[in-house]
Amino acid sequence: MRIGVNALFLIPNEVGGSETILRETLQAMVAMQPSVEFCLFTHQDNHDSLQNQFGKYPNVTFSKLSFHATNRYVRIIREQTELPIRAYQAKVDILWSPGYTAPLYAHCPQIVTILDMQYKRFPEDLNFLSRLVTHFLVISASRQCEIIITLSEFSKREIVQFLDVPPTKVAVSSCGVSPLFQSEHQKKIHPTVQSVLQSQKPYILCVANSYPHKDLPCLVSAFKRLLSQISHQLILVGQPRLGEPMLKRACEEIPNNRYRRVPFLSQQDLLPLYRRADVFVLPSRYEGFGLPILEAMSAGVPVLTTRCASIPEVGGDCVGYFQENNDQDLAHHLQVLLEMEPAERHAMIDQARRRAELFTWKLAAKEVLKCCEQVAKKDCLK
Repeated sequence: MRIGVNALFLIPNEVGGSETILRETLQAMVAMQPSVEFCLFTHQDNHDSLQNQFGKYPNVTFSKLSFHATNRYVRIIREQTELPIRAYQAKVDILWSPGYTAPLYAHCPQIVTILDMQYKRFPEDLNFLSRLVTHFLVISASRQCEIIITLSEFSKREIVQFLDVPPTKVAVSSCGVSPLFQSEHQKKIHPTVQSVLQSQKPYILCVANSYPHKDLPCLVSAFKRLLSQISHQLILVGQPRLGEPMLKRACEEIPNNRYRRVPFLSQQDLLPLYRRADVFVLPSRYEGFGLPILEAMSAGVPVLTTRCASIPEVGGDCVGYFQENNDQDLAHHLQVLLEMEPAERHAMIDQARRRAELFTWKLAAKEVLKCCEQVAKKDCLK
């Protein structure tokens, strides 16, 4: 079997959790099935990065398209026109598109991964034109592809509802977490992270880009309520997005020495920040999965989050919850976690780590490979 992987959506360090999901799932797939061939379709912005990661595997080849994906509309056009030709030339048996969209036509059966329906639930996260284009491409992919893969049972229900597809067409392949998150050793620490750690100040951590649905202003407001009662800093890791103006206004109410904005950090660079945090908070009102929650659980940090969307599927009863978009309730539960007795804190951490061990990239890879095998078998019977 020869699987084509449409990596044209991937701009390194820009597309959030979908980059981690592709890299980790694909690496597990490649290592797990050396007899299966993979052809990665790349572009000028991600080719070197993907070749560095996957070039060592003898069952992986590359087909590089000569364009820059930072212009989304150029990427869409090339995905619809040149990618089907490249897939035909590469003689792939199946084309897997892990980034929401897929060609409207291909010579072979297709599978698409749709992580969630955020653009429908929170349309304010995108401008009007982006919403129209996204909906057209996503609904087209849902019709063209044999199987839709998503990350949670919640997202499966959302896809069935919004895209009007039968539940049998949607498969769930959850995320995993790297064993690195349980490691106590760090060879090299990012300078920004090093400066946070060297300050010796306790801190509360949040890892999220500033999309409106992440509701970071709620966290800032809750933190403001506790300023006189705790000595912690608030560390916000993530890229600015459409919710940035609201977040900046909220941060203006906080003394500069009590919070810190940190741009994108790789998983490797995030590790020491997770491990030294007193609490990890994700105030999000919508998640297709909630990968940072799983990472924090694995790293041994008490987690406080909402019960929205897919989050309870990840956190179970091993994390703390607060009422979404309620800074007063968030402040209360945050204070409770910060004042926990050591024995209670250790018990919470141990329970969360055991739950995190249930989620592995190997299991995610097995589900994707299973979908590929189903589609290949169905195609052979035609």
